[in-house]
Amino acid sequence: RRVLFRSYGVAGHNRMEALAERLNLDLSRRIGDLSLGNKKKVGIVSALLPSPKLLIMDEPTSGLDPLR
Repeated sequence: RRVLFRSYGVAGHNRMEALAERLNLDLSRRIGDLSLGNKKKVGIVSALLPSPKLLIMDEPTSGLDPLR
């Protein structure tokens, strides 16, 4: 969790919390303890964190459970 927002400061922390909530990602768990689907969610959150103008991802949703 700290690694994701260390470079972005408080604003990055708020954005990370919002993205994690939207993806139902539990930020209190260690990445090593996460399932493959949740590790992919971490990758998506970290890619979206700096608000890129263009983001090209190769099958970012493979292995993810559908959100309700």
